[in-house]
Amino acid sequence: MLSVFRSLMQVLTGEVVQKSDLQILDGNCNVSLRLKRNNEGAYVVLAHIAAGNAQYVPFTAEEFQKFAAAVSEIKDALAAETSSSAK
Repeated sequence: MLSVFRSLMQVLTGEVVQKSDLQILDGNCNVSLRLKRNNEGAYVVLAHIAAGNAQYVPFTAEEFQKFAAAVSEIKDALAAETSSSAK
């Protein structure tokens, strides 16, 4: 239960150090990565914001590194699929 409260506090508080936004679904949704800092250190919040709905996922630094590695793997697989289907 403590982790739920910690996650909520990370989403609602902390200083945004850097932010990167991307519009998807013809501009109807916004995906945002936010590097944030609080008195315990740095962390990342992934936000998905659409009309009437917002979802937030906080990552510790270690969790975000794993997430970034997974994104890189999928990116490479997508590039391979794209190049093989173009032939």
